[in-house]
Amino acid sequence: MRFARTVIMLLVASVSAGCTGGGTSERTVAASPAVPRSGGPQATSGTGGSPEASSIVVLPPMHVARAAHTATRLLDGRILVAGGFGVGDAAVTATAEVFDPRARRFHATGSMSTPRQSHTATLLRDGRVLVAGGLDADGNSLDSAEIYDPATGRFTA
Repeated sequence: MRFARTVIMLLVASVSAGCTGGGTSERTVAASPAVPRSGGPQATSGTGGSPEASSIVVLPPMHVARAAHTATRLLDGRILVAGGFGVGDAAVTATAEVFDPRARRFHATGSMSTPRQSHTATLLRDGRVLVAGGLDADGNSLDSAEIYDPATGRFTA
């Protein structure tokens, strides 16, 4: 549960910092100093005027606790969280969910056709997301890709 809360805090920090597109690596890591290493949520020293820019907000948990996933900001401000592996059982997943920062909730969306972890997710100019590569459940590299369409909530190989 603590891991899922940390991931959620990282998502909020990246949304508050005004991330645009891309996967989780550069933008989420840049927000990580705002996450306390021990204990619960606490205020951070932000320079923005809004509460979201200067503090961490605790949100309801994601539908699936996950690691080695991607989080991609969509054109409408929502965030697609896809794939990875479960923290408790370490099973690679094809599931995905969308975080709505206005409602501060996660909503289930379509699943990928291939379970994958450590993959990339890139926002395309037309608003769709290209998910490529990664590792399967056996740790083998994947040479497949799929496209997420936020208008339909579906992935297509």
